[in-house]
Formats: sequence, structure tokens, C-alpha cells
Amino acid sequence: MSILSTLRNSDRIYCYIRRHKYGLGELLKKEARLGRCNLTSEQKQLVRKAWPGFAISHATERFIGMYNQFRPKNAPWSPYYIPDTLSHIIIDPSYNDYLVSRITDDKNMYDLYFHGYNQPRTIVRKVNGILLDKDYNIIDMNFAEKFIRQVDGAVYKPSVITNSGEGIAVWRKDDPTDDFLELLKKSRNCIIQELVKQHVMMSHLHRGSVNTIRILTWAKKNEVVILSAVVRIGSNGSFLDNYHAGGITCGIQDDGRLNKYAYNAKCEQFEQHPQGAVFADCIIPNYDKVKEFVKELSPRIANMSKMVAWDIAIDEAGKPLLIEVNLDYTTVDLLQINNGPLFGEYFSEMIAEVSSKQAIKKKSLIFRFIEPIQLCLMSKRLSR
Repeated sequence: MSILSTLRNSDRIYCYIRRHKYGLGELLKKEARLGRCNLTSEQKQLVRKAWPGFAISHATERFIGMYNQFRPKNAPWSPYYIPDTLSHIIIDPSYNDYLVSRITDDKNMYDLYFHGYNQPRTIVRKVNGILLDKDYNIIDMNFAEKFIRQVDGAVYKPSVITNSGEGIAVWRKDDPTDDFLELLKKSRNCIIQELVKQHVMMSHLHRGSVNTIRILTWAKKNEVVILSAVVRIGSNGSFLDNYHAGGITCGIQDDGRLNKYAYNAKCEQFEQHPQGAVFADCIIPNYDKVKEFVKELSPRIANMSKMVAWDIAIDEAGKPLLIEVNLDYTTVDLLQINNGPLFGEYFSEMIAEVSSKQAIKKKSLIFRFIEPIQLCLMSKRLSR
């Protein structure tokens, strides 16, 4: 085995363990709020029947039981919810190459991959320590400051390895530029874009944040299908709409109408946003265009990712606007809590495709034995 292959395999193993630990951590947090939901013998049989070829662990059963607590009152108990652990270590890697996506999932590359599609206007960018303008020409800090001062507002974002809005900063016309430029100087990989002016209906949900649609697509052989979608909404004046940064999420129906209830990361349920909007009365503007937009974008990266979670804003004119592409970490919890089983009518087809791959049984068996140890250690930490 070559050194490169060894490094790739060790990186993958580390990735799987990290993902698995994250998934178990989310389970323990949610069970602390909701209580543990143990499955009956009949429910366990339904799970094993629904997931052929997988070594079903106790944690997998607990995840499915936990998600069933959010199903509509009259809906039957379902074994088709996607457990976070299986999603992170088996399903996501089956549809997305982790190492390739780490290279590709760079906001500074969006203007190249998705050229011609509506995106926030780039002001300056920094790629591997090199300061560039929007057209990838090398510039100095004086030019960067000049470009920033030409706009009414700008947002600084780390361009690689981002999570839950960490590191994002906002600058507005009347603000001093010193701190904003200092972020640019210190970063090796970042992008500064003009502040998005969103559609009035999206501002109605929460004026302080750019509220985005998280929409999950799957590229089949002959078509791209929409699996699930939610709108992510900021709260209490925060600029961030992220679920794990204090935001609220609400499921989107196929016609663009929002569900009656929305949820935050603490699994608290809302009929009305803390700042006033009644969710059942709201409709995402031009939602059909949003769906067509992501279906057109998906084939551009099909060589590296067949299942993609897109973050889309709606601009002032009502046009979809690409904010972010999430390639290797599908946030299953916010989608399933709001909309039910992630894969819906495509469950059997997608799981059959995943389970046909050789490494699945071996991998699920390995983590079935690792899980009890990880759960025990993590439970002790949480109880301190």
C-alpha cells in the first residue's frame, strides 16, 4: 500500500470516528431534553426489516425512537428515519467523497463552479494566503480596503472548514474598517461579499438575519430530486440563521408553504416566531424557482457529490441566491424533526444503493461494537 493510500485511509478512519462521536453526542443531548425512547420488540423488527444489510445497534434504535417523537399525531410509527450515526459514517460517505469534498467545499471556488448563477457579489477573497479581487487577480490591502469602502455593507466568511456560522463578521458603511481588515490580514482562506438584501417576505420572518432555505437534493441517474427542505431563521436580532447558533427552523411544503410548527436546536416547538411571524401563514416566495435552481446546480458537482444540502437565499427581486454548498455533513436532525423521514418515498431505492457497496456491512459491524464504549464515556462527561 502506498503512503498516499495509507494517509487517505487513516484520514477516512479519523473522519468516521469524529462523525460517529458527533452523532452520539447529539443523541445524548436530545434524549436529555426529550427522554429516552426505547423500542418495543415489534418496532425493532420493523427497523431490521427496513434496514437490510446493516448491523443495527442500540444507538440506531434510539435515534429512530427519538425522531418518532416528532411525527404528526395521526402518523404511524416509522422505521424509516435516518439515524445520525448511520448518516454520518455510512450514507454521507457513500454519496460524497470526504477527501474530495474538503478540497472542493471552498466558498472561493463557487464563482468558478457555479459561474452564471445568482450569488452574493464578491468584493475580495483570500486563497491560501494570497489576496485576490473578485476576478482572482492579485491585489494588496490598499486595494482591498478601497473595494470594501465602495459598498454599503459587507460580510466576512471563512471560506473552508466552516460550521454553524463560526467566524462570520459583518461590516456596515458607518463602521470603522480596522477590525474588519484585521480579520482579512490574519486569515489564509476567506471571502468578503456584499451584504445580501433579501426579499421582503423573508425579512418578515426575521429582519436581523438573511434567512436561508436548506434544501437537500439527490442526483439520480436521470434526474435530480428534492428530498427535504426547511427555512432557517435567525432570532433575537442575531445576524446568523444557523440552527446550532440559536436559530429556528421550519419545514417547507412542496408548494412553498411553511409547516404549522418550527423548532430550535433544543427541540422546543414554536407556532410563532419570537419576533412575531406566524409560520403557518408564511409562504416562501418563488419556491418553484428555488427547486429548479438547485436542480440545475446539482449536476455541476455530480462527480464529487450526489447528495447535496444547499443554502439558498431569496434576493430583493425574488430570485434564488446561492449562499453555501454543504457536501459532506448532511444535517439530518433539522430536516427530519420538521419534515419526517429524510428520504421519504426514495428510502428503499437509496438504502439499496448504499447497502450494495462492499464496505457497508463491515463498517456498520465495527461501529456497532464501538458505540457502547463511546456512549458510556460521553454519558459520564455529560453527567458531570
